[in-house]
Amino acid sequence: MTSTSPTTAGLNERLLHRLAESGARLTPTRAAVLRALTSRSDGFTIEELCGDVRPVGRATVFRTVRLLLQEGIVCKLAMGDATPRYALSRSGHHHHAVCLRCGAVDDFRGCDLDDLVQRVAAAAESEVLGHRLEVYVVCAQCRRNGASGSPPSAYHARHQDPHPVE
Repeated sequence: MTSTSPTTAGLNERLLHRLAESGARLTPTRAAVLRALTSRSDGFTIEELCGDVRPVGRATVFRTVRLLLQEGIVCKLAMGDATPRYALSRSGHHHHAVCLRCGAVDDFRGCDLDDLVQRVAAAAESEVLGHRLEVYVVCAQCRRNGASGSPPSAYHARHQDPHPVE
């Protein structure tokens, strides 16, 4: 079993409290999933999470993650290989830098998209309800380990950009 740091334990307690305030039942299974989430430093898939909370069933883990998404405790990441990944939402509105090599996820704020979002809304004569931004990177650790800057083929096949950034 993994040891829990005081910081992780505090985060886990805050998330349990937040779930309780939302009216969700605090079952031992949900507590186990939250403990597994707070012990992860990067994004995760449902399958990875299932491995962390054996013998909890996949359907139960999926339903718990769906509840955590609804409550804003986790956020879903748009990945290049179409495999849904999730990450703890440690702050309010934020965006992600996602390493395409190792899956590391870094949150960032202050993306200065407000003007662009308003122009898009005006041009579409629509009301913007929200936005999401993932920036795909090769992180510093992967670069130190010799990973190149070109994206994996699964990402490239799905994201053919007719106007690549030079």
